[in-house]
Parts: sequence; structure tokens; C-alpha cells
Amino acid sequence: ESPRLPAPADYGQYARSHRERLETGALDAAARHWSGRLAGLPGEISLAGRRPRPEAPSHPGATHVFTLDDEAARQIRAFSQRAGTTLFTTLLAVYGLTLHQLSGQSIVPVGIVAANRGRPGTADLVGMLANLLPVPVSIDRRASLAELLWHLRDEVLIAGEHQEFPFARIVDTVRPQRVPGAPVLVQVLFDLEYRQVDPLDLPGVTAAPLPIPVRTAKFRSEERRVGKECRSR
Repeated sequence: ESPRLPAPADYGQYARSHRERLETGALDAAARHWSGRLAGLPGEISLAGRRPRPEAPSHPGATHVFTLDDEAARQIRAFSQRAGTTLFTTLLAVYGLTLHQLSGQSIVPVGIVAANRGRPGTADLVGMLANLLPVPVSIDRRASLAELLWHLRDEVLIAGEHQEFPFARIVDTVRPQRVPGAPVLVQVLFDLEYRQVDPLDLPGVTAAPLPIPVRTAKFRSEERRVGKECRSR
């Protein structure tokens, strides 16, 4: 993001400035990037399942929660450091390998959520700036795990450089193959949240988190990691 851009005073000013940048071609480089990286991808991810997928789409879903023990979490972090990648990239690679095993596809676009707050003045701006980015996870059985990690690390970094280009514009630019009943372009999602939920300390009140069951699915598959807890949908 160019440091010469003025810091927006509020969300409305940010939205107007962003629209002007789209209309004046300031984000054409991002359009070319997404068009080149996502062209020709299949319109659907065929995940193997125990039951055949119904012709009419439905959205029932469930969440499977599991927790990594301290030693497993430590080993994953140590492995990421030795490989020269982040924990995010390592877990994304594992997720991509799992999707490859289930689908047989060598390239799977995985959606990741970008904060989109790299522009000066947006770090504390009130408003929704997050953007969905389709990252192509390429699996080459001839490549080593280290090569997969390095390639995916570069994909994530480049996607981050172009995170200001809205997902809706990515779809319009790429014009991906559409399959009736399937989400366009992004059908699986990966997210990693670096946060710990601290207990509320209220005078005279005892409070505890209340889990909210999720029985619907927005994507074919969704993997979220919050601290040591993993949630698969």
C-alpha cells in the first residue's frame, strides 16, 4: 500500500477513496494478479464423502472441535520456524494436503480472511474492511514438504499484497466456471486466530463463555484454529 495515501477520517471517507481507486485503475495490478493466478480453476471441489451430494443444495452443517496438546503445538511451531514459514502457512499446507487427499485435485483455491488494514489510518478505523482472498494451494506429489511450504508462503504473501481488491471484483475479473448450487470460486475456508479468551472479571458476578452450536454451513469445508482449539465444519 502506498504511504502517500491520506489517512481516512472515518469509514465513509475510506469507502469513497477505495471506490475512486477502483474506478481510476489504481488497483489494476491487483486485478491482473488475481486473473493470472485463478484462471482456469475448476468450478467445484469434489470432496469424497460417505453419502452422495444431493442435486438440490442444502446448508445443514456441524462442527467438530478438537484440541492440540501443548507438546503437539510446540512441535508444530518449531517445525514452522525450521522451515522458515509461519504457523499460518504450515497449517494451511496441512489443510491443503487434506483437501487434495479427499478431492484428488492438484490445485484447490482456499479462502483466507485478510484484515485489509495495511493502509495508514485504518488500523483503528471503525468499520468492516476484511476481505476474502482465494489462495490457490498447489499440490505436486514430486515436491518435498519444504518446497510446498515455500511455494505456499509466497502465495500467501503475494495475496496479502493485493488484499485491497474486493472479492466481488475478483469474481468479476476472473469469471470462474460456475456450478449450480456451489459457492463461486471459494468453497473451502481456512482461518487462524491468535487469541486467548480470558475470563471476565466482574465484581460479584461469575461469567463463563456460552458455546453457540453451529448447524449451518456457509462453505463445503471450514477449518478454524483458535489458540490450541481446532474447529472443523
